[in-house]
Amino acid sequence: MAPRSIIRYPFGNFRQNIRGWDILAGSYGITRTTMKRAVWAATAILGLSACTHLSPKAAAIQVHPAGTTQVQGCTKLGPVMAQEGGWHTTTADMKDAAKDKLRETAATQYPSADTVVMVNMDMKLTSATAQGIAYRCF
Repeated sequence: MAPRSIIRYPFGNFRQNIRGWDILAGSYGITRTTMKRAVWAATAILGLSACTHLSPKAAAIQVHPAGTTQVQGCTKLGPVMAQEGGWHTTTADMKDAAKDKLRETAATQYPSADTVVMVNMDMKLTSATAQGIAYRCF
């Protein structure tokens, strides 16, 4: 094993990093506790900014899977497509966000739409594309 003095740390070792934060915080007159609170607040703001908010019209739109029999007798309005990009914590979150955008798109393109049949969900590493057909059933 190599002597300890030869081992190189790419970002410094843990104690050097803590001293670096202390120097950074100290040079601006900020305590370590205040710095931790600021980092947690920034993390919470960034985490919550990824949440989607539905308009009242889009919230009233039902989403059904392809092949459903619940749209028999409904008026077909046309195709809708929505893409969701960015980093999400899980693929389920990304799918839900794409589904919500599909509802928003249907509400915008077809104001009388109340149902969307989701035909396809194309998942990539950092994006999801949802395709569907808008219907008026009620």
